[in-house]
Amino acid sequence: MIFGGHYSIIILMKRVFVLGLGIGLFIAYVNIPDTPRSKDVDLRQVLGGRAARSPTAVPTGENRYLGQYMSFTYPARARMHPVEKGNEAMLEVVDLEIDIPRLSITAAVSKASEGLLDEIPGVRLRRQQTSTYSEEKGVFTKSDGREITAFRLGQGRLYTLSVSGNDKLKVADLWITVFTTWTTF
Repeated sequence: MIFGGHYSIIILMKRVFVLGLGIGLFIAYVNIPDTPRSKDVDLRQVLGGRAARSPTAVPTGENRYLGQYMSFTYPARARMHPVEKGNEAMLEVVDLEIDIPRLSITAAVSKASEGLLDEIPGVRLRRQQTSTYSEEKGVFTKSDGREITAFRLGQGRLYTLSVSGNDKLKVADLWITVFTTWTTF
């Protein structure tokens, strides 16, 4: 009996210890100070001393791209990304991106023989995919409205302008801004 009673006391002590440990861990967890959230952190610390760009400081208005072979107007809030020319036939490439809403403008000039647009692979591909693209005077619109691309041939060069994005209405608005001011020379 002594042995049996002694054994039950040990089990009871183990249960009290585990229960006390659980309560202690719970109290410790509850009393942990909140970690700073991104909105509470000094952005200069996060950016390594650089001043953060305020979300309200988004540029407004329009900028003018003036390249060697073409020019056009685009929203000032667009960021230009450097693009490497893929080969020596590529004369000029411009890639612009707008974050909100997600939109992209790509313009390129490459060497081309004087001929017909039908000889250009990008044009031929779009003309073959009639269920995906519709065409009007060298301007191709994707059936979902999320891409509009124009091709021009002249002066031994192929000029390409493309606007794409997730919102077809914003794509159409941006296309009007860029395409109506697109000049090739």
